[in-house]
Amino acid sequence: MTATQIRDLTLREVHEQFGLRLTQAADFFLEWQVGLPELSAAEQTALTEIQMNYLDQSEEVMHENAVKMVVLSPLLSLAGFYRKPFRISAEKTIKIQATDAGKVYRGVIDVLVLHRQLWVLVVESKRNTFSLEAAKPQALTYMLANPVAGQPTFGLVTNGINFRFIKVLGQEYAESDDFYLRNQEDIGRVLKIMKHLGWVVSQMERSQS
Repeated sequence: MTATQIRDLTLREVHEQFGLRLTQAADFFLEWQVGLPELSAAEQTALTEIQMNYLDQSEEVMHENAVKMVVLSPLLSLAGFYRKPFRISAEKTIKIQATDAGKVYRGVIDVLVLHRQLWVLVVESKRNTFSLEAAKPQALTYMLANPVAGQPTFGLVTNGINFRFIKVLGQEYAESDDFYLRNQEDIGRVLKIMKHLGWVVSQMERSQS
């Protein structure tokens, strides 16, 4: 069976092929809004360095690999995703079957952070000239391939300068506000959310053990 590339899907096609819908329920995605940790002075300094590095490098068009090196990698490190119990899988091939049994979609995800078999954070990055909307259909499709049924998957889409978090649970999803790298408060909020999502997933695993 020939597989369609996930990168070619539009948002409408993701909704139709997988029965996914955007929910307006205010309490569906509270994880990006409440219970966020405070950041240390050292973490604030590290975020300032990420900002300066990006501003220097973004004088030229930054492609996906450069975005991952300059922005994503240090953020993942600061959030603790490079340490146990988390595991990083880069450029992982994903195959997912649509509700129509005759269609299979395949693609390569940029960065996948796993906690045992639970997908913590699906990171889909684009070059710094792309809108986040270009990455959203891919991220949503990858998140639907979460191997643990009944558990939420959290995603992050970024073009290096803008950030948006996504939560998928069942056939529903919701999104956070957008955050802007040049704004010190925004980039701090991005790191706080990443750290909090890691904690949330750890607590879910603990409650089931």
